[in-house]
Amino acid sequence: MKNKNTFKDLPVILNTEELLSISKEITDMTLDIDSIENQKKRISPLRDEITILSKKFNNGYEIKSVHCRVEFNEPTIGKKSIIRSDTDQLIEILNMTAEEMQEDFNFESEPKQLEEFQEVNDG
Repeated sequence: MKNKNTFKDLPVILNTEELLSISKEITDMTLDIDSIENQKKRISPLRDEITILSKKFNNGYEIKSVHCRVEFNEPTIGKKSIIRSDTDQLIEILNMTAEEMQEDFNFESEPKQLEEFQEVNDG
C-alpha cells in the first residue's frame, strides 16, 4: 500500500507576527463599530425629524399658536366667539365665565357722585 497525504484541522501555535496582525484587525474592527454606532446616533434624530415632516406633509397642516380675538356676547348674550386673527375664521363659541359676564362699572367716579349728592342734600 502506498502512502498518501491528507489534511486535518489541528491546533497551531500563532507566532508573534500573526498575533500582531490579529490585534490590528481587532482594533480596526472596534473602531469601525464605534464609528457606525456614532452614525446611528446621528441617524435617530434625523429619522425623528423625517417622521414629523412626513406627518405635516401627509396631513397638509401643522399645529401652531395662532393669535385669536375673543368677542364677548357674540353671537348671543352670555356667549363668546373665538375668531382667528389671520383669517377671521370663527373657531368656536363658548359660554362666558361668570367673571367675563360682569360688566365694567366705573367705581372711581362713584365717590365724586356721592359727594355731589351729599352737597345737594345738605345744601
